Amino acid sequence: MPFDKKEWCKEYYQKNKEKIKEQEKRYRQKNKEKLKVYHKKYSQTPAGKKNRRINNWKRLGVIFFDFELLHDIYISTTHCDECGVELTEDKKFKSTTRCLDHCHETGEVRNILCHTCNNKRR
Repeated sequence: MPFDKKEWCKEYYQKNKEKIKEQEKRYRQKNKEKLKVYHKKYSQTPAGKKNRRINNWKRLGVIFFDFELLHDIYISTTHCDECGVELTEDKKFKSTTRCLDHCHETGEVRNILCHTCNNKRR
């Protein structure tokens, strides 16, 4: 029977869960500043921005079968589905900032809109 590394790692983790968690906790405490710098740099990368955006959608209750696909659609949408204005990517909301429109009750994604049209729909 061949060695299955993934299965071995899973079993090892289950047997040593508390020990591993304690080691991770000590590492985070010991390297607090180093991790802070790393996370700040990472959050500025495209992957960091993508992960933060997807996690924010999930936190807001957005429901979609494939968040990677949803993000690709979101990024590639250049004009508001409602009024046709060219969308922008801004740190602070402006009238043309790209927004994911979704139903707050069901979590269903409806459109990619500008900030103005998104506020009108609420």
